[in-house]
Amino acid sequence: MTATKARLPAAVMRAEEAMTAEQRRRATRAVASLSADAQECAMLLEMLGLDASEGRAQRQQ
Repeated sequence: MTATKARLPAAVMRAEEAMTAEQRRRATRAVASLSADAQECAMLLEMLGLDASEGRAQRQQ
């Protein structure tokens, strides 16, 4: 657990844990589409606790 997460209120941590993979994918893609550039996107994703790899579309089998 990072130092930042240790300071978050319990309710915020529960909400973060409750996000589904689909919600995280959609949030990541929304941030990417609205960011001015790659640096801003990376900063915003980090602030939200998201990773760019979560925005990749899942392969259909």
